[in-house]
Amino acid sequence: MSWDGAGLLIVGDQAETFGGQERVFESLLHRYPAADAVALRFPASRHYRGRAPHGAERVRGLRAPGHRRSLLMPLYAGRMALAPPTGAEVVLSVTQGGTSAAARTRGAARHVAYSSGPPTIYCQSQFSLADERPVLRPVVRATLPALRACYAGLVRRPDRLIANSTYSSHYFKREHGISAEVIHPPVRTDFFTPARRERRHWLAVARLTSQKRFDVLMEAFETLDSPLLVA
Repeated sequence: MSWDGAGLLIVGDQAETFGGQERVFESLLHRYPAADAVALRFPASRHYRGRAPHGAERVRGLRAPGHRRSLLMPLYAGRMALAPPTGAEVVLSVTQGGTSAAARTRGAARHVAYSSGPPTIYCQSQFSLADERPVLRPVVRATLPALRACYAGLVRRPDRLIANSTYSSHYFKREHGISAEVIHPPVRTDFFTPARRERRHWLAVARLTSQKRFDVLMEAFETLDSPLLVA
């Protein structure tokens, strides 16, 4: 593999919308302009929509069945595993749900996975269940053991697993017995570091799902003499 990415295959869980995991995917596309890239393609949904990562035009899209749902992760991983292996010397997968960890290698190629930790449905399932329709919650709850088992098998497939945080690294060691080195994701400190000036309000930005715990945040601000802006 060369320094510009020739001989590298970058694999993402999806390349339709832009979030924290996709920021890492985008950074890798920028850092390795000669690398090949592949990801599943999903239609936009109310929870997942927005711009695609810059460089997404380079990504070979694999059609996925239906909208993104953690419940269907084994199907998505199976679709990724069906993609024919390339001649890449190194496969670098960027994953949360485990989908891209199912990418196959050929010969002596090495597979390195960079994980942002387990999906909420596997480790904090009560929050994911709260976003499901009440009639579906018993079904989703019943499938959780099988989903966790599938995820455990997927994160053991790569030759090396890297975590994006100490929390994720501890999770992999505690739940799966896997040692994962921590490499923090890229942050534009020149943009995200606040300037030294007076603040007029607090800002919270995230998808409005139960796992983001906006209920706790808003309850806390009820006791503070500070305005909160939620985007």
